[in-house]
Amino acid sequence: MKQTISLARTALHAGTAMAFLGMAAGSAAYAQEVTLKLGSVLPAGHYIHQHLVDVFMADVEQKTNGAIKFESYPAAQLGKDVPATMGSGLLDLGVVITGHYAAKFPLSSVGELPEGAGSACQGSAKMWALTQPGGILDQAEFAPKGLRVLNANMLAPYVLFTGSRKVEKLDDVRGLKIWSSGPAAEKAIAEMGGVPIKVSSTELYDSATRGTVDGAVFPYSGLVQYELEPVLKYAVDGVNFGSGVFFITVNQRSWDRLTEEQRAVMSEAALAAQQSFCAYIDENNSELREQVAARDGYTVTTLEGPAQEEFVERLKQGAVHWAGVMDKAGLPGSEVLRAHQEAAAD
Repeated sequence: MKQTISLARTALHAGTAMAFLGMAAGSAAYAQEVTLKLGSVLPAGHYIHQHLVDVFMADVEQKTNGAIKFESYPAAQLGKDVPATMGSGLLDLGVVITGHYAAKFPLSSVGELPEGAGSACQGSAKMWALTQPGGILDQAEFAPKGLRVLNANMLAPYVLFTGSRKVEKLDDVRGLKIWSSGPAAEKAIAEMGGVPIKVSSTELYDSATRGTVDGAVFPYSGLVQYELEPVLKYAVDGVNFGSGVFFITVNQRSWDRLTEEQRAVMSEAALAAQQSFCAYIDENNSELREQVAARDGYTVTTLEGPAQEEFVERLKQGAVHWAGVMDKAGLPGSEVLRAHQEAAAD
């Protein structure tokens, strides 16, 4: 008879488990059925669940012949603060969007900075280098909270969209009221001479229609998601205006209760899901760009030459400023920024 265990609440004594199974751990790696609780603030149908979380869970269940199972709790069913819920033991795993918990993970916003990576796969590889066990962000922000990162994920590089003004050079941004989804992008907007605007995403269309917002910074998918094609008719790419990062993490106590074989399967499945997800994001972003560029009345400007260099230089100055702010707060901002810049992008 199999025994189902919720690792967030119960730990079997090793001696009792061995007596119950009556066989060596190596030959019974998956004989004990384990149920892991995974939480997220995202709705169940969100593309991150469909193309990453669900893929990861299905792979683990398949490779362990169902010995490891998951209970999924999307839409903040067990609480909006996923890291805190994991710390309390109510969740074993969680999708941690560090930008939602900036006070807890300030250094992890290095992955959101402009010009950090040229694609989702490059950015994900860089963030994994920093957050994997022993990495600088693992040691600074995750391990001290009892969390272990299983994979790191970056969204597509952000693009600048505008409504009434076509942007072809840095000075064209000056004075534009621009919306973004996070503090790193807001700082980038200010560095370029724009005015960061805070409104809820549900109000973005009306704000752009009324002219209280002149533009926005997000991936091409955001233009479609927020149905802004009719009002934001200019796009500027050729530089990375920032991005979003998030991680699948596991409670270290839950991790320690798994067998060595179970941990190996989880690790392999998580990294495989990271790679397939970033490939999906990059491919989808490329397709959406082509669709947007082909629309009548829509203009996509790809920055090149001196205009591109001007944007890149200004945005890189913003990254140095970010590091300085972190340093002054007593955090290793400059060290983290250097590690991110030097990390392999593959």
